[in-house]
Amino acid sequence: MPTRKSKHQQYMAYAEHCLEMAKTAADETARSIQHEMAAEWLSLADVVSLNSAKSRATRSASSPDMPQPTSAKID
Repeated sequence: MPTRKSKHQQYMAYAEHCLEMAKTAADETARSIQHEMAAEWLSLADVVSLNSAKSRATRSASSPDMPQPTSAKID
């Protein structure tokens, strides 16, 4: 059974596919479009990677295993 790819891995694969297609494109316009598409897929891969990291950090910060800050009463 194949393992499921993360969104980051999928987007990286799409970018790679665009770059492969650019190698065999019929003209400069088609190559340029494929390069632009690859750049967009790479940007999306970065976004989901950053969002995933932020989500993990948020979850670990609110983990019950970690002590939660308490408000100290100062008289």
